[in-house]
Amino acid sequence: MIAQEITRPRDQIVALSPRLRRFCMVLAGSESAGDDLAQSTIERALERSDRWRKGTRFDSWMFKIAQNLNIDQARARARRGVHIEIDAAVGIAGRAPPWRPCRTYAPR
Repeated sequence: MIAQEITRPRDQIVALSPRLRRFCMVLAGSESAGDDLAQSTIERALERSDRWRKGTRFDSWMFKIAQNLNIDQARARARRGVHIEIDAAVGIAGRAPPWRPCRTYAPR
């Protein structure tokens, strides 16, 4: 890392960003999902930077935030199910058969 100790959380986030991004990509399973997770982690860390205690490892705190967010997102996906666009759903299910009027039966 850097020779002198970085004490401000914002400076530590900047220094940690490349490692955090790689960690999030592994957790999330893809580059785009990892970038989203890293961004959410940084947002949460900035919002709650007053909760970090000096003297503790900042990187461990950030990685734990990322891990917890990943778990929260996985639970949310399990609750909601997979989102499929309507146009894509037609391609998956196939085209609907053409409309045909039903037979009407006359009473005897």
